[in-house]
Amino acid sequence: ETKVIEREPAGAYERRLIEYEAAPGERARAYLCIPSKATAAAAAPGVLVLHQTTAEGKRESAGLAGDASLAFGAELAERGYVTLCPDSIAAGERVDPPRAFDTRKSYQRHPESSAMGKMLSDARIALSVLAATPGVDANRLGAIGHSLGAETALMLGAFDDRVSAVAASCGYATFRAEPNRLRWARDEWFSYMPRLRPVFQRGDLPHWDWDDVVRLVAPRPLYHHNTREDEIFPESASAHEAAETARAIWQLYDRPEGLINVLRPGKHAISPETKSEMYQWLDRQLRP
Repeated sequence: ETKVIEREPAGAYERRLIEYEAAPGERARAYLCIPSKATAAAAAPGVLVLHQTTAEGKRESAGLAGDASLAFGAELAERGYVTLCPDSIAAGERVDPPRAFDTRKSYQRHPESSAMGKMLSDARIALSVLAATPGVDANRLGAIGHSLGAETALMLGAFDDRVSAVAASCGYATFRAEPNRLRWARDEWFSYMPRLRPVFQRGDLPHWDWDDVVRLVAPRPLYHHNTREDEIFPESASAHEAAETARAIWQLYDRPEGLINVLRPGKHAISPETKSEMYQWLDRQLRP
């Protein structure tokens, strides 16, 4: 059951703080932004907005705190999309002591799931909440994210075919290119996939890499953005190369235009020009 905690007018849309079950006995909160023109009779496309590694969590996506350039949820709502901005595990209202993005408590609650797996599971549940929202066209759902949010958006697109379009910005460097692979399997703070730790410690690679995740999104549309001077992922060019190797799948389906793969100058950020291009691309995919 989804519960509305509060409602607040925000110009062209209404922002609602909602709460829903993310796992048995585990409640999560999100901001749901609904344009005034979205009705059951004129259903709007929905976009799930997945935030970066920020303690502000969903508040950044909704434009209430943090980096204003990453307020995808607020900006897309102004363009007519219904957006849902949830907190990731260990962020926002889901922070466990002693600090944001410390995953130890999450592993105690969910020992069977990696942090990456838990974020994917949470994203699928959030997508169901979005799809069930009155005024949303469940056949036109997108996912967008930057950094950590890009990783989750790609995973969601790969494993949930309800997603019609994915926009991912500055999400990774491939395991092959990454000089510090243990960043993906830390033994402290935020540990994405700890079961990969012994693999990386041996100097081996797992049986999958990010190009495999990108292939699973095909042939659905993907806007894949990376920057050349990314200080978080210095080997960011490898992400661009990974998507290029995956392009053959879109070509196989005779949809070469389905993959937009850009590598732009800049650090770990999305420029206003690229973001505008990304939004226009989303319009073409979800608002024909």
